[in-house]
Amino acid sequence: MTARILAPFLGSSLVLLAACASTGRDRTRDAATRAAELRGEVVDLQRDVDATCNALKGLEASSAESNSRFVEFAGAVDDLASQIARMPEVGDELRRAGDDYVDAWGMETGSITTATLKKRSDDRRSELAKLCGEAVGAAKDSQPMAESLLREMLEIRTALDFDLTARGVATIHEDIAAALTSSARFRRQLDEVVSRVDALGRALSTTAPPTGAPAAAN
Repeated sequence: MTARILAPFLGSSLVLLAACASTGRDRTRDAATRAAELRGEVVDLQRDVDATCNALKGLEASSAESNSRFVEFAGAVDDLASQIARMPEVGDELRRAGDDYVDAWGMETGSITTATLKKRSDDRRSELAKLCGEAVGAAKDSQPMAESLLREMLEIRTALDFDLTARGVATIHEDIAAALTSSARFRRQLDEVVSRVDALGRALSTTAPPTGAPAAAN
């Protein structure tokens, strides 16, 4: 009799637990996916920085092909601008997915009655929250530097558009050198973003660490 009375309640509890577990896995996958997307966008941005710098170096070095070199540089700056504009949105997607994941985890672990198990789960939750915050924070911190670099490149493009002569290029040599220095500094900042996102990816991975190295600096 007791077994027959408890059976429906046990069945409902098991269904509820199964649903929660599935939701938890879904949130884990979503956070991992958003982390991988951010990583991919950062690596693409590194490549756009390299392409812009290489085009600018080529333009400065070859006055004989100045027009075609300028077209290449102008197009690279447009690509750089588009990629920089994407970064805040992708970072916010990871932040939202991470918050949803960590908040839901905290709510569900409230039902765990085994003290040691609850502590271990809470510790892991805190670890993941910290890693997610660091990844999102590193991406956000890189944005002012990205916008500053883009402004330098846009201003160089404007100056050369009206004075694409050997003397015009030589006149702004110091500005070109400063922009290239800014690019190198920004690239190092992006390496830090990739490192933070990779740490989060490893913590969320159910198999192996994420593959694919950051884009190598030229």
